[in-house]
Amino acid sequence: MNIYSRLLKLYGTNGVKTPLEDFCTEILAGIFINDPAIGDAFVNELLQIEGTGFTFRTQEHFHSTNPLHSDCRVDLVIRSEDTICFVEHKVESREGYIQLERYAAVLAAFRPELNTHLKYCTKYYDQKSISTHNFEQFRWADVCRFLNRWKSSGMVHQFLDFLNEHDMSDNMEFTLGDLTALQGISPVIKKMDRYLEKIRAVFRLYFDDRLVKDSENLHQIKTHSRYIFHLAYVFGDTDYSELGAGFDFVEAEAPQLKVWLWTNDKNGKAKEFKAAIQGHKFLTNGENWLGLIKPMSDFMSSSDMEKDIEKWFASAFESLLTFAQNHPELDWHILKKEI
Repeated sequence: MNIYSRLLKLYGTNGVKTPLEDFCTEILAGIFINDPAIGDAFVNELLQIEGTGFTFRTQEHFHSTNPLHSDCRVDLVIRSEDTICFVEHKVESREGYIQLERYAAVLAAFRPELNTHLKYCTKYYDQKSISTHNFEQFRWADVCRFLNRWKSSGMVHQFLDFLNEHDMSDNMEFTLGDLTALQGISPVIKKMDRYLEKIRAVFRLYFDDRLVKDSENLHQIKTHSRYIFHLAYVFGDTDYSELGAGFDFVEAEAPQLKVWLWTNDKNGKAKEFKAAIQGHKFLTNGENWLGLIKPMSDFMSSSDMEKDIEKWFASAFESLLTFAQNHPELDWHILKKEI
């Protein structure tokens, strides 16, 4: 796993929530500060701003004239003697409420003493219409293409790997491995469909499956790298919780079988759930989910793979059932009446 991915995972393990865009911003600014030539080239070529000797500051606060949002925290602020530029970064999240308009209002206070610029970097295409401050948009894929010239630098190379791991590079070149995978994707999907049918039947032996939601699994593969079925609102009296089961294709790791419970922090039983999973024998991230995981490679030498996979899911469901029965305070909605 890439060193930056390990650091981001470490933050999550310690219960510290770091938005991916903030994490990327800090790395990017670090690259520019460490090598000013790269920083100047980034501003000149990608941001289309003339000059040299730019400085880079992250998460800088400014006062906004909007009474509903009196403060603005700008991801990246770039300055020179005659220029100031605000850069807002987004990965999976969307623009905050009139966020760019508020930034534009803040920048207006710097004119006419400085040339003002507002830039918006996103993972996905997200067209905006800002007519002031030389507003322009670009994407993380553009950052990757720009930085590729300096990939001999260890710091840049690691960051490029990190962006690729998080599907932010938009690498459009097919490899021989991709072509081989395309040839086999349809038979594999059919196999996973048949397995999910069998797993659903096993699931019914332990839980009430009336809340099962048939996942749009092609969308699940694209956005979450998994092929599953899941149940919504499985415990608690407010907001979202889920139980899921199926195949998980974790980034940079081997495919695995997975059964999990997860809750939104707004769930009325979230506090009790987090207390229940602390120190539990299940694999957890120490925050708001618990699960059982089994690498699929463990079944490669099995003499009866289909039967052994079915047995593993049965054991996982039985373990979750025991957990549910031991914690009635969570107000479960999936326990069978006869259990």
